[in-house]
Amino acid sequence: MTKKILILSANMGQGHMSAAKSIKEAIEHLYGHRYDVEIVDLMELLSRSINRVSIKTYDSLARRAPIICELIFESWDKQWRMKMLNRLNYAIVLRKVKKFINVKKPDLVVSTFPVWDYLMRKLLKKYNPDVKFISVITDSIFIHNAWVIGNPDEQIVPNEDTAKSVIKLGLNPKKIRVLGFPVKMDFLKPVDTKTFLKTNELNPDLFTILFLPTAQKPKKNVKIMEELINNFKNCNIIVIAGRDGKIKNKLEEYSLYENVKVIGWTDQMPNYLKSADVVLTKAGGATVMECIAAEKPMIITSTIARQERGNAELVKRYKLGVVENKKKLQITRSIHTIQKSYKMYKKNLKKLSNPKASLNIAKHLVELLG
Repeated sequence: MTKKILILSANMGQGHMSAAKSIKEAIEHLYGHRYDVEIVDLMELLSRSINRVSIKTYDSLARRAPIICELIFESWDKQWRMKMLNRLNYAIVLRKVKKFINVKKPDLVVSTFPVWDYLMRKLLKKYNPDVKFISVITDSIFIHNAWVIGNPDEQIVPNEDTAKSVIKLGLNPKKIRVLGFPVKMDFLKPVDTKTFLKTNELNPDLFTILFLPTAQKPKKNVKIMEELINNFKNCNIIVIAGRDGKIKNKLEEYSLYENVKVIGWTDQMPNYLKSADVVLTKAGGATVMECIAAEKPMIITSTIARQERGNAELVKRYKLGVVENKKKLQITRSIHTIQKSYKMYKKNLKKLSNPKASLNIAKHLVELLG
């Protein structure tokens, strides 16, 4: 009988679901269909309408009022408050989650989104005590208490710094596995960057700047774009706006310049990262880890709440790029700083790069199934 691996995640931000999809991809790459791997948006399961409102609210606040996101994050960064939230919802969702577990019959449960870990762990212990519960942390260094309240059988972390942080929050060190952040399998595939840039109608011999403007204020994105246009005429400038049509429309006018390419959503992000020489991005967990996997220096343009400050701290601590002062951007200066010491940044990135993390996590999860 095929064993079932259930991965619980959520579409709040990009890192949680990105990690879940990468783990699933790696398991299927290594073992084909010998294991039934399913990703479930737990927020969507508990309440579809509340989930949609939550996602829209989060995206709007992250872009226009990050200070409110930070206040919410900080106010809930207490184990007793997260447990209280789970307990208050326990009676409401018990029947739905219990039915869900009975229908899915998982042999292993993996979580990449921590908000409901306490509730899920409690239900598994009561009704499915033989099923192991594994947590996969998607941020670095500054870790929210939500990640440890479920007291998982094991916690997979991206690096040693995060392992130390989790231990400080009270998790048993014996439960921690430093296996890296799961990125897409495409990061292991070689890319002919010159050909890739040519197909994007860009000069493959120029220094290439990749700008990821999502989840930032429109004025900030325009300011960064204008600085790039004015000061880097002899560089390729690629802008990936993702699914945010408003940002794409706002920056599309700059694509009139022959050295500028503005695109929306793409399934070729690994290729764009590998073809870039420097990446301008906010400090999202997935993006920072993908840049490290691709060994590309970063310029962190903004952070949202403490968990992203932890990702920015990782960049700063190991000299993987430059973290901007959010009140006074100096993009040109930062790019020149990286250009002057490019070999040093590349050397530092190579030390931390772990594009095989998804495969290592997949192997470990299968080992847990015996």
